[in-house]
Amino acid sequence: MIEKEYYRFDELEKRFDLSFNDLKYLVENSKIDLVFYLERNKFIIGGWIKDKGFSGFGSVSYRGLAKISQDEQLKIVADKKVIVKNFSLLNKEMMSAPNIEYPFESGLPNQFLHSWEPRPLNKISWRTVPAKLFPKEQEHSYRTLKKGLDEVVSSFTGKEQVDNEKTSALLDRLPKKEFYSAGITLSMNDICLLHSDLVLLNIIQSSDENIIIKDKHYESQILKKTIAFDNDFHELLAKILKANVVFSAKQIFKLLTEESRLEEDERSYDTKNILLDEVDGVLVWQDRLSRKNEKKCSLRTLENTLTKIRIAIR
Repeated sequence: MIEKEYYRFDELEKRFDLSFNDLKYLVENSKIDLVFYLERNKFIIGGWIKDKGFSGFGSVSYRGLAKISQDEQLKIVADKKVIVKNFSLLNKEMMSAPNIEYPFESGLPNQFLHSWEPRPLNKISWRTVPAKLFPKEQEHSYRTLKKGLDEVVSSFTGKEQVDNEKTSALLDRLPKKEFYSAGITLSMNDICLLHSDLVLLNIIQSSDENIIIKDKHYESQILKKTIAFDNDFHELLAKILKANVVFSAKQIFKLLTEESRLEEDERSYDTKNILLDEVDGVLVWQDRLSRKNEKKCSLRTLENTLTKIRIAIR
C-alpha cells in the first residue's frame, strides 16, 4: 500500500481497522488531532493574544492541510458536521500571494482583529500558523436596515426621516463597517488523520505500514505511546524535536514562549495546554494530570532536558 502524508476518514476502517467509535474515543480523550484538506481560500494569518483577540501578520492564499480547535473536533464527531472560520494551517510552503499590508477600511481594534503586526512568512517560526478566513467588510447591518426602513417610511410620507437624539447617539457608537464570513462547512468525509499521528499511536508500526491487528486489547494498543515520557512537558518537547530536528534549545525556548502566549485552541504543539506563561526568562507549566503544582523551566534546564529527549527519540 502507498504510504501517504494523511488518510481520509473513509480509508480508516478498511485500511487500519479503525472504526468511527475508535476515532471518536481518541478525539474525546485528546489522543489525536483531526486534520482537514482545504481547497484554496484566502486567510488572514497571525496569532491569538490572550484576553485580547487576533493579531494579524498578513494575508495569504492557502490550499492544504489544516487543524481546527478541540471544541470543533468534538462537535464534528458528535454532530457529523461543523462550520469553521478559524484554522491552524499546517504547510507554510503551500501559502501563496502573501501580503503584509493591512487590507481593511475599519480602524483597529475591531470585531475581527485586535491589532496588525506585519510579519513576512520567513519570519514566522511556528510549524503551524493560526489563521482566520478572510472576511467581507461591509456596511454595518443595523445601518443597512435603518436606511431601508427610512426609505420605506419616506416613500409613504413624502418626508425625509430625521434621527432623534437616541438614534443619533446609537449610530455614533456603531462602527460603520462590520465583518462577515460564512465559514467552511466540514463533514465526516472531510476528516483526515496524519500518517505521523498514526505512527505515534502505534496504529502503524513502521514506514512500510505493518498494521496492528485488532483484538480484544485493541483499545489499549492504539493508545500506547511508542515512548513513555515522565510528564506532558517531556512529551511536548519530543513532539517539537521530531518536527524540528535541527532546532537549538534557544529556538525551542522561544517557540514554547510564543505558544504560552497564544489562546489554548490556537497552539500548534501544546495541544494539551500545559504551558501557562513565561516570566523573567522562565517557562511556567503544569502537567495535565496533576494540576496542583506549577513547574518551572529555565533555558539551562531546557538544554539539559533536551539532551535526554533527543536520546530517547532516536
